[in-house]
Amino acid sequence: MVSKTEISERRACSLVDINRVTLRYQSTSPEEVEMTLRIKAIAFERRRFGYRRVHQMLRREGVNVNHKKVYRLYGDAGLVVRKRKRRKGIMVAPHHQKSKPQCCKVSGLFCASNNHTSHQSIFVIAIYI
Repeated sequence: MVSKTEISERRACSLVDINRVTLRYQSTSPEEVEMTLRIKAIAFERRRFGYRRVHQMLRREGVNVNHKKVYRLYGDAGLVVRKRKRRKGIMVAPHHQKSKPQCCKVSGLFCASNNHTSHQSIFVIAIYI
């Protein structure tokens, strides 16, 4: 709220009815620092692992940690799952490519129209295959 509007931090905290100390609090537990470093190591080792698989890896290593804590630390570290790049121009062997059927080609077109004396129009289209 403080960054979007030009009111002071003290005024914003009084409007929301929270203590300013609560707003500024940042946990600096040495356990969390170690955990964050291990999460980063696993994430850089396996780039396609999200926080769920990182949590599984930590559990296999014997670390007893809650999945919600792993989710929070994963996000705080700025980690995201890398999206795979789309493969462009995949080569296909020529015998696998389907060709268009030959029966649909038009070899000729004829149009004619005539205004009849009874004010009826006649329009004829002939397609030669």
